[in-house]
Amino acid sequence: MGAKKKSQASKQSKPSKMSKPAKKEKPLKQPKDKKKGSKNSKSANKTHSSSGPNPTSTSSTLPTPESVKAPEQKKKPLKQIALFAILCCIIIALSIALIVVISQDAPVPSDPVSPTQATVKPRNVCKTPACITLAHQLQNWQNTSVDPCHNFYKYSCGKYQEHVSFEGNSMHRKDKILKGLIEDFLMKNVSSSSKSEKSMKILYAKCKEGDFVSRSEKLEFYREVYRHISSIGSWSHFKSLFGSDTNITKWLSGLRLVRNSLESQTVDFGLFSINFKKSSKMTMEQQYSFFPTAKQMMTRIRDLLYHNGIYIIDSQMSYRISQLKELEAKLNNLVSLEVKPSVEYEKADLKSRIPEIDFDAIIKDMMRSSEGFEVVKKNTFVSKSRMFFEDKQASQAVSQYLNELSNLLKKPTVVVDFLIYGFIDDAIQRYEYFEKRQEQQDCAEVVMRKLPHASTRVFVRNYFDKKNLKDVTDLVESEKSSFIEMIKESKQLQENSKKKTVVKMEKMKTVIGYPKEFETPGALDKSYQFNLSPSDSYNGMLMKIERDFSKYYLDFVSKNTAINPSHLILWANAMYLEDNILVVPPPMMDDPFFDESYPEYAKIGILGTTIAHEMGHAFDKSGVGYDENGVAGSVLTPVDFKSFMKNAKCFHEQYINYDDPDFGKQNRRDTSINEVISDNIAAKVAWKTFKKLQLSQESKIIGFEDYDIDKLFFQMQALTWCDSRSKKTLQEHLSSSHPSNSFRVNGVVSNSKSFADTFNCLIGSPMNPEHKCEIIF
Repeated sequence: MGAKKKSQASKQSKPSKMSKPAKKEKPLKQPKDKKKGSKNSKSANKTHSSSGPNPTSTSSTLPTPESVKAPEQKKKPLKQIALFAILCCIIIALSIALIVVISQDAPVPSDPVSPTQATVKPRNVCKTPACITLAHQLQNWQNTSVDPCHNFYKYSCGKYQEHVSFEGNSMHRKDKILKGLIEDFLMKNVSSSSKSEKSMKILYAKCKEGDFVSRSEKLEFYREVYRHISSIGSWSHFKSLFGSDTNITKWLSGLRLVRNSLESQTVDFGLFSINFKKSSKMTMEQQYSFFPTAKQMMTRIRDLLYHNGIYIIDSQMSYRISQLKELEAKLNNLVSLEVKPSVEYEKADLKSRIPEIDFDAIIKDMMRSSEGFEVVKKNTFVSKSRMFFEDKQASQAVSQYLNELSNLLKKPTVVVDFLIYGFIDDAIQRYEYFEKRQEQQDCAEVVMRKLPHASTRVFVRNYFDKKNLKDVTDLVESEKSSFIEMIKESKQLQENSKKKTVVKMEKMKTVIGYPKEFETPGALDKSYQFNLSPSDSYNGMLMKIERDFSKYYLDFVSKNTAINPSHLILWANAMYLEDNILVVPPPMMDDPFFDESYPEYAKIGILGTTIAHEMGHAFDKSGVGYDENGVAGSVLTPVDFKSFMKNAKCFHEQYINYDDPDFGKQNRRDTSINEVISDNIAAKVAWKTFKKLQLSQESKIIGFEDYDIDKLFFQMQALTWCDSRSKKTLQEHLSSSHPSNSFRVNGVVSNSKSFADTFNCLIGSPMNPEHKCEIIF
């Protein structure tokens, strides 16, 4: 028992020096290593002498070193392990707490790292906002339950109306976005030193007032029309054959009208018109008149005179109106629907043919100054119509009419009243239109239509991303190269035709975005001379703008400016001009048609197809009749032209036999033939450009990483034409120069062997008919 007690006592801690003497006794602690020397021995002896009897004198009662060591060796490792375990638990607990605290304050990583990420090769996928939007359209608009070989339009666009809330394809949607951007600019209360921007805001503010039908506004309208007529010269007020200024040239110039400043680009002079045709040339053409009934004419004349304090007896007016209707019928009898080539203005010799009209003076009045008049004459042409030329093979009745027309011009009072009434009728029709649409009037659209150049400037300066210019320029050049290769590889064209068509493509000018001159500060403001004032009436503003319209074109025709007014139209579409110029406006280089982050195949499939379509117009039914400079002269040999027309007939028959989902089969004239030909040319050019790509280096579209890119390319081409069910009437559709959206997809791919091979369509299926229409290029 003594040994056991002393062993337990040895485990107690050493007491401090201030402890009581009875507790100072400490059992002998045997050194573990005898080799530690005298130092350890002295320490041991000293301790024992201070605590009690000498252990050496009572050796029989002390344990041996072995007996003390054995229990210590067994218990010490267990305690060390326990302490270590407790310490580890504390460290782990503290570490977890620290991680939780840090994770609450630290930002969440955008791309969590998975344990296997280091071993997985990253996929080349385009994740920009533009690509995500494109992926959404491709994925959600398609209807994969439809067989693409049966109806590719429905396969690509079948669920479009489930995701898009308004009618219209991509171009129509973009036009609505443009209108919203321009309206946002117009509504901002920000001052501007730009004359063109001020004009936009003044017109917009007047339109928004909407007070078109108030009594005071209506009175002011009639007085403005009357003042304008009276400012040109004295007139008979439709009372008699006397009292009018009989200078027909002055009346023609003073009463000229612009029928549409955005699309037709025609100036109406009453007896004839001048058409600019989106080029640096202008052509004098025949003009058809559309006067209302004699009763309506009498009402409009009476209203105008009454609001200006002039009263007229109906019997006086009836006789004059009957004369005007008779002149209208005779003039319209000269109008021919047959399109004939034009002759140069100076060779037309109109002075001797119609000496009563000074055509030189009319042209000069349309110019800002007479500077450049000789250049304008060289760029002016006259239509070979019966209005200007007596056809040697014309009937005797026509010859008699030409003599009668000459007699009327020599007694011009009726002609002057004819021109005056035409001006009155046009002004009243426009006013009545405003009355009916007062609440629905879209003022932003009015500004864009009436001031297209100023609107384009606002879009370019505030919303256009110029970094897309280079990419689009490269795209255009790539497609021109593919088009030229396609012509050279043609097995149908004769060598002379190949040479001419290649030259036309090589010399095709391009305007990407806008002319460089447009960036010059104040370049556009120099041409704004109509000085709109907030005090002007709405109709007065429109009259000022339209009167000034012709000056823009004459500036360009006379070479006084390099800015072609046709280039500065703010709409979502590309254009081909008769001068052999391709124009890609700024809105086309923006969502949804283009983004610099798009893979190259997407750029070609969407915008590239549209650009190739416009290039195709250089070789449609009209385009083949003009050379590389826009001068009349076919680029095809007679043999090739015959083949071309045979193919054109095939395309037309294909269209009229197409069972359209909205309109059914349509027995229509070939008003859409140029668009159909250009669509098919575009498909071939775009595909050829696409197949030159190194697709392995191109990024993928989200959701289509494992999808055949060839198939995806065709779906991208279809996206532009996706639309909900058309709300047009059949008559509206039949009069359109463009085919239906579904035909622009199905009609084109049904002529494409590449499409049939890509989708493995059986021969005889709707999208792979045995007989296909071909282009000769």
